[in-house]
Amino acid sequence: MKTCQRREIPAAGVRLVELEAEQARVAVRWAETDTISIEHDPELELSVEPAGDQVYIGAAGLASGGGSRVQVSEQGIVVRLGDRGGISIGPQGIELEGLGLGHRRKAPAVPGLYPLALTLPRSIPELVAAVRRGALLLDGPRGRVKANLDDGDLTVQGGEGQLTGATGSGDVVLEGFSGEVELTAGSGEVSLRGVSGPVTVKTGSGDVVVREGRGPLAVIVGSGDVEVVACDCPALSVKADSGQVSVRESSVAETTIKAASGDISSQAWLGLSRHEYATGSGDISVALPRGLPARIEVTTRGDVESSIPLVVVGQRGPRSAFGRRLVGSVGEGSGLRAEVIVRSNQGDVRLDWLDRPAPVAARRAPPPPPPPEAGGGEPSPVRGEATTTADGEARAILEALAQGQITVEEAQFLLDRLLR
Repeated sequence: MKTCQRREIPAAGVRLVELEAEQARVAVRWAETDTISIEHDPELELSVEPAGDQVYIGAAGLASGGGSRVQVSEQGIVVRLGDRGGISIGPQGIELEGLGLGHRRKAPAVPGLYPLALTLPRSIPELVAAVRRGALLLDGPRGRVKANLDDGDLTVQGGEGQLTGATGSGDVVLEGFSGEVELTAGSGEVSLRGVSGPVTVKTGSGDVVVREGRGPLAVIVGSGDVEVVACDCPALSVKADSGQVSVRESSVAETTIKAASGDISSQAWLGLSRHEYATGSGDISVALPRGLPARIEVTTRGDVESSIPLVVVGQRGPRSAFGRRLVGSVGEGSGLRAEVIVRSNQGDVRLDWLDRPAPVAARRAPPPPPPPEAGGGEPSPVRGEATTTADGEARAILEALAQGQITVEEAQFLLDRLLR
């Protein structure tokens, strides 16, 4: 059994640690310590270069990087050709290893990954880590961290600060981090849970799942599904070329979701701002919280199924590329109102009520009705009677709009005045 080698480096005055590893399983942990501790497989060649307030750590395996290495001993000559295999010339003759030329021994299809573990003081403000092939674990990171993997998985557990991560191929898992996050993945799944702070995720292919997050969230995917669950987002932005987009059990103050092809489903507690959902080809399903003051506009070539009162209105100018247009207005009060815009070129649209309580962390919940004025005057009408009367008048305005008796601007003016 191999015994790991260990090195200790004084960390006084160090502001930046830069790590490069060719092919290794790398774990970096932050702790209350005054030294930089390095443990590694003895076959992993290590280079440590302190320079002022920076420390460079380079790690390479015996057959990493695809380069050639020659070893000469009493047993003969061994030529290693990186990941491709090697040639041995010894007392038994010539042996070809992993070259596919009638070799006696077969080299492993995937070269072994060497373990490397670093422990950093929490006082060091910056880490830059690059792994060509392998895996990278960041345990409790602090400060500014930049991690790059050409081929391998990135895992982050806890920590706080500013994190920038990129993978060419491999999964990304991030849990319990607090701070600004920017992730880029070529191919592989991205999973985030319990992240507090602004998050930006960009992927070429692979699903993105965000759970129990707090903060602005922006996701851009080429192909893959996007799932947002139990999050509190001041702003949510999703752009997807292909794949499903789902938002549920969340509080969203402002929304922009656009999918070229794929369905959109939103069952979230919406704030009093703009919420836009658009697809080229795909169905859209949006549930609105009861009592949310909102103006609604739907344009689509597909079918529309709605539990919320809508009327079909004409459009001035050229015919819309999205087909017919429907509008509606719901909720009470004269203050801020949400604006819900739903557009689908080829898909169907479904609008419904969100029959569930608001999340505990709901943002900008619809304001309660104003209390009755103090002092004398006429008693306030019963709430149920007032609501019934207002609904009847609103329905009459929408019917007049549908019959062409009034314009859209006139209808909007009457609806706004009715709700004051």
